[in-house]
Amino acid sequence: MARRTDPAHDEAPVLRVGIEDAPDSYDFAIKAKRLTGGSKLNVRLDKPNFQFDIDTRGVKKASTYDVRFGRYDLKFERMTPAGTMTFRHPNLLIPTGTIAKLNYKAFSDRHRTLDLELNHNGTRTDEKLSG
Repeated sequence: MARRTDPAHDEAPVLRVGIEDAPDSYDFAIKAKRLTGGSKLNVRLDKPNFQFDIDTRGVKKASTYDVRFGRYDLKFERMTPAGTMTFRHPNLLIPTGTIAKLNYKAFSDRHRTLDLELNHNGTRTDEKLSG
């Protein structure tokens, strides 16, 4: 799924994708704090690898400094027969030109962190997100 902003205006879009996969279902939402006009933000659910991919390679750099650029609010829900588990990570930094891969396979009530792989200009960085 992709979202292209109006070239004449900065925007703060929300992209949301979900999947029903018995017995569990998953819902992902990412809100850009601010995208430069004419930017393209891509998200993809990679079901075989249990990853939610966020691609900022089409996001344009800001012409003026604003702390909101490159920042995203992330929300993830895993719905099971036992109930819903929610993970929130506000103000996540994903620099322009980065592919971020969020691994959600191990997320559970006992394991409340998510692994995030960031690939930027040929460099890979791994982070653990808590929410």
